[in-house]
Amino acid sequence: MRTNGGKGTFINISSLAAALSIPGNSSYAVRKLAELKLAEALHIEHPNLRVFSIHPGVVEPEDGRGAVTDAFVPFAKDRQALSAGVTLYLQKPEADVLRGGFFSVNLSVDEMVEHGEDLKNGELLKLGFVKGQLGPDSHPWKKV
Repeated sequence: MRTNGGKGTFINISSLAAALSIPGNSSYAVRKLAELKLAEALHIEHPNLRVFSIHPGVVEPEDGRGAVTDAFVPFAKDRQALSAGVTLYLQKPEADVLRGGFFSVNLSVDEMVEHGEDLKNGELLKLGFVKGQLGPDSHPWKKV
């Protein structure tokens, strides 16, 4: 941060595994969750830094490059060029509506930009308690 005065673009390559609890995947999921929380903190603490977190998709290995996880092979349909293209797009000012957020590169960037204010206001690009309304009196539970 000191070398560039807290300005620039930081793209965190993370994983949807941060939001999943799968046996045998705990250390990976915890690491990815920590990356997302670090990116959220950077976004808040350094307002001149453009911070984005992306899930690169389930990428098909190409030319001997990439790890192969047998369980994910049937789902590995995303291409390396997709992640590369999105990271190039995030360098542009029009991507600012996605700042501080976490999304998968295989979502429509055009659609996310079109609905950017809804994403931002609803904090839909952040991990969190689903519809949790925590406050001084805890969650407003409905009486049964």
